[in-house]
Amino acid sequence: MPTLDMSLPELRAYAPELDEPADFDAWWAEQLQSLHERPELLSDEIQDTPFPGMVIRELVFAGADDDPVHALLTLPAARAEQDSELTGEPGLPGVVQCVGYGGGRGLPGQVPWYAMAGFAHLIVDPRGQGGDWAYGSTPDPSSAGAHAAGWLTDGVQAPETYYYRRTILDSVAAVRLMRTLEDVDASRIACVGGSQGGGLSLAAAALDGHVQAVCIDSPFITHIPRALQLASAGPYLEMERFLAVHPQAETTVARTLSYIDGASFASRLDVPTLFSVGLLDPVCPPSTCFAAHNLCPAPDKRIDVYPYGAHAGGGHRQVLAHCRWLQEHL
Repeated sequence: MPTLDMSLPELRAYAPELDEPADFDAWWAEQLQSLHERPELLSDEIQDTPFPGMVIRELVFAGADDDPVHALLTLPAARAEQDSELTGEPGLPGVVQCVGYGGGRGLPGQVPWYAMAGFAHLIVDPRGQGGDWAYGSTPDPSSAGAHAAGWLTDGVQAPETYYYRRTILDSVAAVRLMRTLEDVDASRIACVGGSQGGGLSLAAAALDGHVQAVCIDSPFITHIPRALQLASAGPYLEMERFLAVHPQAETTVARTLSYIDGASFASRLDVPTLFSVGLLDPVCPPSTCFAAHNLCPAPDKRIDVYPYGAHAGGGHRQVLAHCRWLQEHL
């Protein structure tokens, strides 16, 4: 079996001790105080599409620091046309999707399968991104200071100014918003995401505390110290470039990253959680995903392993696994 990291038996046993700050939980509790329990919905517009099986709305809501965040809500048309109060039927289970590095929410109907599987689906822009491979238009007005090209080092010299503080809070706000939508059953909400979206989903699910299921593929910003040692492609190399120019910042950077590490959030998740990993992933080394899985205390968890998969892991095979997992657990 090919490997770029540890052998599979070693990966399955890998449960590193995390070097997280003593005030990790208190710091995040303070950050969450700045978010609305019911995020303000700034805009809600039906999208004109050629898809009769789906109703798609573009939502804009207040995220971190009350900045506007764009998302697409996709509903199965048959359910969207019903009034649940009149029919007596419960709302739909909701799936909040966080997006991978460089992408955005995409165009209406670009991610149809969660609605096809019977879920209300909310896909959320990562602020400032959406110009590399999927459309996005959410600005980041709080971008701070000199940083390497990309987002990993934006504001990284303090956790309060860091890009991923804002984006994690945006993701929590999206989950809170989903619970307020009239077509959605607030007691049945899941988070899903791959790569950057996986790291954001781990954080959002752990911080929100009401999420009922999670699906995570090859998570970025997870077990970061090891990822920085092993990654040979992708965004982690931005940190290498930044520290080559700012070597004096290494200690403060390490402190900031310790507040947003997905492995720490995974260690606080106790809901059904499905992970997946490709053993040939050069972007998010397999041991970083296994660390999150192995440290996750959820009694109902699974990791799907693709021995010949790279960063995309199982691709659409894992989308099918997501839908089955969520149908079973929501």
